[in-house]
Amino acid sequence: MSRVRQDKVSPSKQAARAYLAAKSEREMARLLRHQARRALSRRARRRPLRASIKWQKWEMELLGKCPDREAARRTGRTVKAITKRRRLLRIWMFNSPVKRWQKWEKDLLGKITDREFARRTGRKVTAVRNMRRFRGIERFGGPLAVPWKKRELRLLGKKPDAIVARRTGRTLLAVRSARFWHGVERFGGKLRRWTKKEEKLLEQFGNAEVARRTGRSSHAVATRRSFLGLPTRPPPSAWTAEENALLGTMPDSELARKIKRTAEAVKSRRKIKGILPFHRQRRWTEKEDKILLRFTRQKAAQRLNRPLSSIEYRRRQLKTGVALNRPPRNWTPGEIAMLGKYSDMQVALKLGRTRSAVSAKRRELRIHSHAPHPRPWTKDEDRLLGTMADMVLARQLGRSYGAVFIRRRSFGIPLSPRLARRWNGLRYPTLS
Repeated sequence: MSRVRQDKVSPSKQAARAYLAAKSEREMARLLRHQARRALSRRARRRPLRASIKWQKWEMELLGKCPDREAARRTGRTVKAITKRRRLLRIWMFNSPVKRWQKWEKDLLGKITDREFARRTGRKVTAVRNMRRFRGIERFGGPLAVPWKKRELRLLGKKPDAIVARRTGRTLLAVRSARFWHGVERFGGKLRRWTKKEEKLLEQFGNAEVARRTGRSSHAVATRRSFLGLPTRPPPSAWTAEENALLGTMPDSELARKIKRTAEAVKSRRKIKGILPFHRQRRWTEKEDKILLRFTRQKAAQRLNRPLSSIEYRRRQLKTGVALNRPPRNWTPGEIAMLGKYSDMQVALKLGRTRSAVSAKRRELRIHSHAPHPRPWTKDEDRLLGTMADMVLARQLGRSYGAVFIRRRSFGIPLSPRLARRWNGLRYPTLS
């Protein structure tokens, strides 16, 4: 008598079956597709192969014949390594969107106009012009434009520019340029000559101001300025002693409005003079301190109209008992003589000042910071250069990675062959 063995179903399997039974066929298909995609993505992220250090010949032949991602999957290398190697060998990308130049296109450059060339090949005029200039080919018609004949010059101003361009076979821009350089008024209009008084304004003001004063367009002003060879912006006026005395006494934006200069010019001048920026500091009163200790930080900031960082800083100072409203301590000649001879922290500890105050005073007087003398290199340390990774050697010698790297490069010592990944000695092909 055979016994039928019944498998016990776990509670998790029962819950899964009940969950799937409640779903429709469409929802089930969607869930299964989602799980399949996740499995495929996890499988694609794996690297089934491990590439060797040297590039093999079959790997070289694979570059450019398939996408870089596919080549990375087949060779076991990263996509970045495949792309870098392909560019180094000057191999085009697989199915590159860039339209390559054919031999018949290169032979046609300079034999027809750039616009006609672009129309025939379906390229942009700028692309055609850049390729022609890159290959050193002159434009169609020679390096110089076709000179104007006397009978063509007589038509300027007597007919509209469009009609003159159609009769002479020239472009509208060429007709306008020739009429401008020969001083001919346009047809049906009057050419307004520039006076010496108007030209002097170009040396004193910008294009917008000259256009407003002369009643001309900004384009006309810019064209005249370029024709006279004047700079785009007038030279800045010299700073007076009164203006220099005002630097740092008020915010840069406020001083710029007062002396009619830009805020950038005021800031640059203040930095050249070594003057610190102006800061408005509101002193704390006893009434404000009581409000600060009575309310929370947010409510105190709203009532006192101060930033939250200032509220927190003042609270810490009240807890430590530091008096903020005392007058600042003046620097004595002996204290100033210590600046730069020791580090800012050492000077701060000796004088009983903060490190930020010492650093600010040193920068104000333009005194260089104290830099300790570097530890000299020994012969034993020099022998270790290149025998191991720079980071490991720096950790052993107690030096920085940058110091070890610069020292090794100054002697021209390469890394050990077992540390550097070397390429094989194949010749790199060039594209025609």
